[in-house]
Amino acid sequence: MAAKKKTTLDPKDRFVAILAGGKGERFWPLSREATPKQLLALLDKKSFLQQTFERVKALVPAKNIFIITNESQAAAIRKQLPRVPKDNVIAEPCGRDTCPAITLAAALVGARSTTGVMAVLPSDHVISAKGEKKFQRILEDSFDLASRGQAIITIGIQPTSPETGYGYIHAGDALPAVPGRKPYKTVFHRAENGLWKNPISTKPCAW
Repeated sequence: MAAKKKTTLDPKDRFVAILAGGKGERFWPLSREATPKQLLALLDKKSFLQQTFERVKALVPAKNIFIITNESQAAAIRKQLPRVPKDNVIAEPCGRDTCPAITLAAALVGARSTTGVMAVLPSDHVISAKGEKKFQRILEDSFDLASRGQAIITIGIQPTSPETGYGYIHAGDALPAVPGRKPYKTVFHRAENGLWKNPISTKPCAW
């Protein structure tokens, strides 16, 4: 009997790492080191971190969601996200910026699943209620595409103005449809930026 073709990524193999560190400097005096902006409820009754969790909980089991933070914020995060297992809130002894935090998250995912696919998300995105469903659909399509081969997928936004503090991804040709699968609603492009030749993005964007 022929092996059954893969149709979609099993939710148990989806993981999310939410980066929630920081020193609480950008929204000072509202924010402090123990309560940085992602723990504040500024635009909604829920904090930015809680909104981030709410957006992904329909796609990823709570036990597969990791929060990478620091020791001064871990207790507050566990209080705000009681559905996330306490051991999934990882408190770094000292901040080492984004790359080591992602490496740590990848090691945690790899220890749990050899077929897992991980999404890395900031904890302070502002996404309108109107755009939330679209974001979830793009994230779900990205999980599935990444599970079919060695690919890094970048979800970006259309820039509204030049910003020297960010890089830019230049989208190349659209990727062909995956054989044997219903076409994605999301259109994926190969990134053509000279420094970032491997990632795939949905459109030219700043991140």
